[in-house]
Amino acid sequence: QKIFVSACLNNEIKELIGSVQRSKQPVQIGFEENCINNDFPDHLTHRYLICEENKKISVLFSLLKLLEQKKIILFVSTADQANFLETICSEIYLPTYTDNYRSSQKTYASKERNVSIPDNIDSELKEKYYSQNPVDQERTSRKLFFNNKILKIHGHMKQNERTDVYEDFKKIKNGVLICTDVGARGLDFADTQIIILLDVSACDRDYINKVGRTARIGKSGSAISLLYPAEKPYADKITCEFGAQELNLQEIENMFRKIFKPDNKNFGQYLQQELISVINRKKLDYLSRRSFNSYCRSYSQIKGEQALVLKCLNLKGIAKSYGLREAKSGAETGKHDYTNYKDGKLISRSEVDFLERKKRSTIEGIKRI
Repeated sequence: QKIFVSACLNNEIKELIGSVQRSKQPVQIGFEENCINNDFPDHLTHRYLICEENKKISVLFSLLKLLEQKKIILFVSTADQANFLETICSEIYLPTYTDNYRSSQKTYASKERNVSIPDNIDSELKEKYYSQNPVDQERTSRKLFFNNKILKIHGHMKQNERTDVYEDFKKIKNGVLICTDVGARGLDFADTQIIILLDVSACDRDYINKVGRTARIGKSGSAISLLYPAEKPYADKITCEFGAQELNLQEIENMFRKIFKPDNKNFGQYLQQELISVINRKKLDYLSRRSFNSYCRSYSQIKGEQALVLKCLNLKGIAKSYGLREAKSGAETGKHDYTNYKDGKLISRSEVDFLERKKRSTIEGIKRI
């Protein structure tokens, strides 16, 4: 007997099967054209969460914090998004400067120094009173928001770098792997429990490949899609075809407050402010702008789905979730990370390296060398 195994079944694969088969009617086991949804394992649960455009990244951070003890794969559309989120997740801090803390500091400063405290105390308090207050001295070492390991993998990375990330993620018990479609097929990560899809999938096959990284070999797993209000028709589609159930955003926020008990009532707003703080501190304006632009390009290229129309989205809100003030493509693009030109536009060193590797991998590039 001869067995032909393939992760997908497209026209090219069918032609290859026809050229090598001996019998006229080979036995086919797996997905069929009109009953893809029937082949999902029963222990794989599909869920979706609808949130406003300007809250999506902060909601994502809340979910990742709640699922900190799980092994998670976070799928994004582009390499720029993977770079941006991996950097932010590795730099964001837990809240240490809350409303209750500010009010206590006003009382302390008034009693000890007999001075009037202005309303905009955030910036001035750190400069005038922070170093002298013994309570503040205990807060000098801030803790990171995420305690688990944050990894990334995408097509712009070198093969040895991707292999190292693959091996690292296989070994850890809990952590987050942020990846593009390059990790959607052909990779087996042991004991992956949660799949989070930050962006919608272009087609059913892409969705199947991504959520198929969990619930493998009889184990249970869950897939969570984060959607915008304008993508409700897409939510109805995955509900009809895959049995997806909606998660309540308010319940998730209440669960977060109950477990972590943050002093700041509007914790989502804090996360958004902390994201902007990381961007300013690490000078990531260029990276956040590239992430937003690449996401919009990727979204606009999705074909055949009436629910996926870029003009239906609140682009200003999406830009805000990425830490930007405007949705304009050329605004806030810093020059500190630029090192080279392409078609009259400045590009980063990493993109230069990627273009050089791509050039050397083509027949024309080999001939030139």
